[in-house]
Amino acid sequence: MLRIIGVLLSYLVAQIVPSVGVGWLVDAMDSPNEDARTMAYMALVKLGSKQTHRLLLLAKSGRQTARVLHVLGDVASVDLLEELRAFAESECEEVAIAAKQSIDSIRERSGVATSENWTEDQDN
Repeated sequence: MLRIIGVLLSYLVAQIVPSVGVGWLVDAMDSPNEDARTMAYMALVKLGSKQTHRLLLLAKSGRQTARVLHVLGDVASVDLLEELRAFAESECEEVAIAAKQSIDSIRERSGVATSENWTEDQDN
């Protein structure tokens, strides 16, 4: 219960001081409590596209990279596809898969071709 309250407080802090609260929510996605992880994910999605730059910086720093990439897949726009392609080339399989799934999600939402062609798109 305390972890869930912590996630709610982190969400409130993220609305006031995003540089702190978003990091706390990302950290909460590593909680052993499934409800806390789910709520942290939902809170980050609720914060929406306003925090894509901050989330991208956290992913680049290695903080919960795969989970952050999944959040970005739900909130980012096509403008972020090039940044996500770099993650898709990661040696870490979990990160590469998360990046490709995020690319697919963004493209599907935007009406752009899916990642089946994403490497071909990169070559053209």
